[in-house]
Amino acid sequence: MIIGIPCEISSSESRIALVPDVVIKLIKLKIDVLVESNAGLKAGYTNDAFLKVGARIVKTKFDLLRKSNIICMINGGIFFKSMLNNIKIAPGLISVSSIEQFTDISLIRKIANYKITSFSMDMIPRISRAQSMDVLSSQANLAGYKAVILASNRINKIMPMFMTAAGTIPPAKVLILGAGVAGLQAIATAKRLGSVVYAYDVRSEVKEQVESLGAKFVNINIEESGEGIGGYAKELSIDSQALQRKRLGKFSQSMDIIISTAQIPGKKAPRLLNIDSIQKMKYGSIIVDLAAGSGGNIEGSKPGKEVMVNDALIIGPTNLASELAYNASSMYAQNVFSFLELILNKGNVNIDLNNEIIKQSIVTQNGKVINKFFFDN
Repeated sequence: MIIGIPCEISSSESRIALVPDVVIKLIKLKIDVLVESNAGLKAGYTNDAFLKVGARIVKTKFDLLRKSNIICMINGGIFFKSMLNNIKIAPGLISVSSIEQFTDISLIRKIANYKITSFSMDMIPRISRAQSMDVLSSQANLAGYKAVILASNRINKIMPMFMTAAGTIPPAKVLILGAGVAGLQAIATAKRLGSVVYAYDVRSEVKEQVESLGAKFVNINIEESGEGIGGYAKELSIDSQALQRKRLGKFSQSMDIIISTAQIPGKKAPRLLNIDSIQKMKYGSIIVDLAAGSGGNIEGSKPGKEVMVNDALIIGPTNLASELAYNASSMYAQNVFSFLELILNKGNVNIDLNNEIIKQSIVTQNGKVINKFFFDN
């Protein structure tokens, strides 16, 4: 069994799917590991680091694909879009990567046509026995932290309260929209920096978690519950969404920083603040919209761009985890290793579609698209 680790194709991606500490675990299982030359360099993992644990370095992606039974990547969608027309891939290749839920179905069908068995790490169900494989949580955790650091570097004031001989400086006010993994980490980070933190979520059930981190839960008195299946948020009715935007807009005007993290699986991100609310915010206010890449929580945010709306700056990052590539790669690699343990048995592939984790994360097999998500959307 040979597992290959290619360089990520996107110039904005610094992570690598497997790191030396995880590669050594695979080597001990008598699995050979091939690493494309300099694949880990942006994340701080050199070729020598991989060689020391027993991996082999190959020069090109073509060498990697010809020799590997399984390839592990961060972004399989971008990889296959670039590679499928340029190389002959032998049937039977297995791909383990993130394939974004909004990837064009035509690309998914193309992957199927090449008889590639593909798994999407970001479609692994959030159940207790899959926690060690939960890429969405591990990467969102880092993104929530980085979003607060990004905002604190851009704001024109300090985060904590200062009591000095020249007077008292009040702390910055931070509002976190969405109390999932990214939101909770954002709350914890903003609180550690000394700011006054408020948090809102459509799921009133998370109030206890928010308050346990030292934030004040914002209750805007919407009667409809936002609690969805498996602890996820669900989409509110049109009337409730309008009321939500109105009341959040009024509350947000006194904030110095807003970090928005709200997303709904399989749907566009919910719109939480309208442009008229942003226009009334204080001079120098900073908004970081972590949902910019999936439609945006904030009207006016643009993926990968910074936008000024009157006196407020909206930042729309799409890959904050990549800016913490060393740690993000390590966490992603542990997730991937746990998944590989599930599909490998003594060096042989064992794809049991009766296993809930495998069933929900497999996308293509035997020339067909078999994941029901792509038929429902």
